[in-house]
Amino acid sequence: MILGIGCDIVHIPRIRALLHRSRDASAGPSRVFCDKRAINFARRIFGTDELEAFRKRFILADGEVDERTVTLFLAGRFAVKESSYKALRPHYALDWSDVNIVSENGI
Repeated sequence: MILGIGCDIVHIPRIRALLHRSRDASAGPSRVFCDKRAINFARRIFGTDELEAFRKRFILADGEVDERTVTLFLAGRFAVKESSYKALRPHYALDWSDVNIVSENGI
């Protein structure tokens, strides 16, 4: 049964600005970007499994993690959650963590 259809478009610069609010803009892009702002944003919108995937992919990463990759990951997950909320809003009251996005490889 289809309860609704949801669609969402995320403006990537808006997510990037949200993640940069407390950073010094003159410092330029950070090569290792999983700072406090990105982690706090992830904690607000992700469920337990998603937080674990985020942690494996970005926080425990062996190499450098660039800002663009983290921003796109967070924006994409946010868009899916927002569209799910829009589709199910009349029928269910959802929190961000109620919708979990899990990829096949778990990351």
